[in-house]
Amino acid sequence: LDAVDARWPLFEQIIADLAAENKQRGSELVVVYLPTPRDYRVNSRDAWRRHLVAITKKHGVKYWDFTPAMRALRRDSLDHLSIARVPQGSPPGVPGHYSNLGNLWVARMLGDSLATLPGLAKLRVASAR
Repeated sequence: LDAVDARWPLFEQIIADLAAENKQRGSELVVVYLPTPRDYRVNSRDAWRRHLVAITKKHGVKYWDFTPAMRALRRDSLDHLSIARVPQGSPPGVPGHYSNLGNLWVARMLGDSLATLPGLAKLRVASAR
């Protein structure tokens, strides 16, 4: 936790730099928090996510946090979103990564969220004509 807390100024500078670059290019930066199974329960990461809200808001950046949607899932559904059984010979750290079903869930969440962006909504309407 201390390592993350010590790096907040760096995280904020990265977001500020990316926001400025996107503004210059006429694009929009979106920061997305993809929760892990550890985020299913209230924990110290909640404070980190609130800190990210403050930083992104300060720099005019959209912030999408999928943790509330994950927490709304039934526990047995959550078990299918991440890799639990690791094939022999896999690199360390594989457990907890999204499974194929988890990647589909994230893709749907991103798709639904992206559809709310005015610029993309205009493109969708134009392409439907």
